[in-house]
Amino acid sequence: MNIQDVKETIITLENSENSLSNARNLAALYIIEEHMQSRLQTKSERSNDNVLKELQDILPSYFIYKESKRKYQMGENDGTKVVIDLRSLCQEIYEFVSTLYSCTNSQEERNEISTLAKKISKF
Repeated sequence: MNIQDVKETIITLENSENSLSNARNLAALYIIEEHMQSRLQTKSERSNDNVLKELQDILPSYFIYKESKRKYQMGENDGTKVVIDLRSLCQEIYEFVSTLYSCTNSQEERNEISTLAKKISKF
C-alpha cells in the first residue's frame, strides 16, 4: 500500500455513509497517511543532506587538483600528480552525481544525470 492508495481510500470513505465503522477506518487511515507523509519528508531531507555533503566534498578535491596543476606548470612536479588529483576530483564529482541520481524521482532528470555520469566515468 502506498500513500496514493491511502489517499484514495480516504476520499472514498469520506464520501460514503456515516457509520462507526467508516469513522474508525478513516481515523486509522488519517494516522497512516500522516505517518507516511512524515517518512517521505524525512527521506527527502536525508536525501538533500546527502546531496549537499557530496557537493561539499568536491571543493577540497578541486583545490588540491588546482594546486598540483599550478605546481606542474611551475615545473615543481611531474604530470603524474596532476592526473592522480584530477582522477580524485572526477571521483568526487561522480559520487555527487550518483547521489543526485538516487535522490531524483523524475525519469527525465535521471536520464540527464546518467548521461553526465557516463561522460565523467570515461575519465
